[in-house]
Amino acid sequence: MARNMMKLKQLTEGLVKALKEDSINRLMNKLKFVSADEGSVVCEMTVERRHRNLVGILHGGMTATLIDSVSGFALLTKNCRGVTVDLSVSYFYPIQPGQSILIDANIIKCGQNIAFVTSKIRDVNNEKILAIGRQSFFITDKNVNIEDGC
Repeated sequence: MARNMMKLKQLTEGLVKALKEDSINRLMNKLKFVSADEGSVVCEMTVERRHRNLVGILHGGMTATLIDSVSGFALLTKNCRGVTVDLSVSYFYPIQPGQSILIDANIIKCGQNIAFVTSKIRDVNNEKILAIGRQSFFITDKNVNIEDGC
């Protein structure tokens, strides 16, 4: 349990550093880590108006960004960093501004050069699955210090 808390603390500190950068990461500055273990991460976020598309719901690209980022955080729990090779998202229900969501990512297999990750976006209140992601990463670094930033 103490090891999981340390991993969670390291990820949180790394995320805080990354969110200060002038990059797309700023769109996720309200993202909070709920849990982290080797190969898996769960984050929570309340969707804001700035995340919506012209129809008024969470933009599909933002959904993909959340899945991509949290999947990358899962990779960091194994002290690896990678770049996305393939990303597929299935959207099941619209996600509204003000809605609180959980984004969880789990590494299915982490090989020598490629890692495979699945993820889900769920409603915090009723656990309804809103979107599912499947992703593969090319591993670029296998000796990452999480505290250096995401």
